[in-house]
Amino acid sequence: MKALGLDLGTTSLSAVVLETDSGVLAAKTVQNAAFLPGERWERTQNAEEIYAAALPLVQELVCEHPEICAIGVTGQMHGIVYLDTDGRCLSPLYTWQDERAALPFNETESWAAHLSAVTGYPAAPGYGLATHYYNVHHGLVPETAACFCTIADFVAMRLAGRTSPLLDGSNAASLGLFDLQNGCFDKDAAEKAGLSPHLLPQVSKNAYLGTGAFKIPVYAAIGDNQAAFLGAVDDRKHTLLVNVGTGSQVAVSRPAIFRFPVWRPDPTPAAGIFLWVRRFAAAEAMLCWKISSARRSGSQADRISAFTARWNARWMKPAKSPTHRKPLRSFRAHGKIRRFAEAFGASAAKISRLCTSCTAS
Repeated sequence: MKALGLDLGTTSLSAVVLETDSGVLAAKTVQNAAFLPGERWERTQNAEEIYAAALPLVQELVCEHPEICAIGVTGQMHGIVYLDTDGRCLSPLYTWQDERAALPFNETESWAAHLSAVTGYPAAPGYGLATHYYNVHHGLVPETAACFCTIADFVAMRLAGRTSPLLDGSNAASLGLFDLQNGCFDKDAAEKAGLSPHLLPQVSKNAYLGTGAFKIPVYAAIGDNQAAFLGAVDDRKHTLLVNVGTGSQVAVSRPAIFRFPVWRPDPTPAAGIFLWVRRFAAAEAMLCWKISSARRSGSQADRISAFTARWNARWMKPAKSPTHRKPLRSFRAHGKIRRFAEAFGASAAKISRLCTSCTAS
């Protein structure tokens, strides 16, 4: 059996053909050059351009391997693109790196922090619902928008020949305001924040989406953390996975919703199994950018939310002359790799102890 996997990353797009017995038969990667210009806090991409770049990867591999009998999709999580009733893009992709929700809501809270306070759900800048919350209050939601979804769900929808997205729980949970116990968005929480529930995408446990132009079954996109874990780990009960990319994580799979400080639970495609994730590089890099912006302009200091500044702020030691806009370039590289490695190791040991104690109890 041959299957095609498509990964829509933040900086690259990749596709592989996997055979059940032989493993990887072919792989192709192209750069994701879809970033759009914008304000310092904006990180948006052209969703149609991403689809246009990903489609040839699929076409080439399907032509080379006509026996492919399934297409799976994964990609960058948390970000959202608004769609109309025909599944057409109405907006750019607001990526997980977009920081509009970190801008001040009032003197003490960011937009993300206020959404979290109102709803009781964790919400960080870059989360789809936090971005949407900001957009609603700034008139940025297209009038004809029917829903929003992640970029992976948009591409999977198009490949399957659908006009509306159907989300797996892993991608849905990455947007925020997601009820892990019931596997659905909390519409009451959305309404409490003044957000219309009708824009929330549909969530389904049925993975099959359709066949589309290739006449090959396409399945619902899953989160990139989940895809990495399921693809790399054989013994899911006793293995920790360290994944280093544009954003980096330590992850472990558990069959119940335990509450670990700092770690976030994400549902996996396997019912009842949760992937506990501790994120690193993305948050630290964004904090670097915020602090460097504050040092340049003097006006950004108030925009560094207290909870973010406290979180690992001791790691961030700016260079003498931070002038570059990109996050990590304003800071000395010396010691960063060692510190991240130490943090990864410490977190791995901590989660291992917590999992053991919770399982024993």
